[in-house]
Amino acid sequence: MLYGVMSGCNSLREVCTGTVSFGQKISHCKLDYTIPRSTFSDANKKRTPDVFESIYDDLMKDLYPNLSGSGKEWDNF
Repeated sequence: MLYGVMSGCNSLREVCTGTVSFGQKISHCKLDYTIPRSTFSDANKKRTPDVFESIYDDLMKDLYPNLSGSGKEWDNF
């Protein structure tokens, strides 16, 4: 889902197609196969947005100091 947000995807179809396009370039992420859209959808039904908020917050805390000046419109980090 983070990939979908960062790449501007508007649907699960775009997320799944986008990850397929990376092929072996993302093997280090332990993705040995493409996740079917229906499985992705079912998994998202069981999650609350809090999961993604927590991951996003952790990433921002780690990466914020390295952002260029134009990307620092988030003052709460």
